[in-house]
Amino acid sequence: MLKKTMNVEKELKSGRGEIKKLICNNIHIYIMLIPVVIYYFIFTYVPMYGLTLAFKSFKPGGMMEFLFGGKWQGLKYFRQILTDPLFLRAFKNTVIIGAMKIGIHFPLVIIFALFLNELRSNKLKNSVQTLTYLPHFFSWVVFGGIMIQLLSVEGGALSHFLSLMCGGKEVSPLTSPSAFRWVLLASTVFKETGWDAVIFLAAIAGVDQSLYEAASVDGAGRFRKMFYVTIPSILPTICTVLLIKISYIASGDFDQVFMIYNTSVYETGDIIETYLYRIGIANGKFSMATAMGIIKAVISGTLLISCNKITKKLTQTGIY
Repeated sequence: MLKKTMNVEKELKSGRGEIKKLICNNIHIYIMLIPVVIYYFIFTYVPMYGLTLAFKSFKPGGMMEFLFGGKWQGLKYFRQILTDPLFLRAFKNTVIIGAMKIGIHFPLVIIFALFLNELRSNKLKNSVQTLTYLPHFFSWVVFGGIMIQLLSVEGGALSHFLSLMCGGKEVSPLTSPSAFRWVLLASTVFKETGWDAVIFLAAIAGVDQSLYEAASVDGAGRFRKMFYVTIPSILPTICTVLLIKISYIASGDFDQVFMIYNTSVYETGDIIETYLYRIGIANGKFSMATAMGIIKAVISGTLLISCNKITKKLTQTGIY
């Protein structure tokens, strides 16, 4: 027993010595790390105390009121939110819009990256890539304003074109509950497809060229190479990006929806983020908004963990 404890002590001492040597040899890196640690501590960990607002009543009244004021309410605000029909509607819309984007936009991004990679002319390829990812750099404030101008009933070019296609009947996609989700999807496809394809193009560029050469020797054409070489090679990247997008379903695209939605499309366009904005910012119900934020985080975490397990079983790849 004494020998074992002495050996353990020696190992601990040697381990500590190695850590000290590592720190001394890389002291400049650790000094550079200090501002980052301070930043995350102040702006990420300290604000976590604010989560207590979800469990007690809160009225604005200065720092002392925030830290020590308010009566503890338990799970009162969680029950209110989970039984609120407006939240259930927002949750339903968030899931449907997220599923539409993942089910339609995500495959389009992969298809676009695959076909863009097949272009033989580098000039044409670079031109198409630049033109398609350029809209990403416009904020949703600017892009939403452009959409409102195009789809407005009063002089909107696209709205006028759609009315002509419908035999002169007035068409207003921004005020139509049935069309609003498709407007969100179309705007996402136009604005983000080129940018989202960049990561898949980078993955394709890293595919071993010898695989293509072997496929050519076996008589495979360009489409067969795409299906039997390119797609299997970038499958881990596809799974990782898909998992990240699924985990963000509950968050939605607040900027996109907030810029173009209105009361007439709340039925199909109101999402969790806009519901949270109206409760917390517009109505000043900070406790309910904090509880809503916790619920959203739990939903996102549950989706991520569940989908990661399913993906690991099916493809042997995952985030962790």
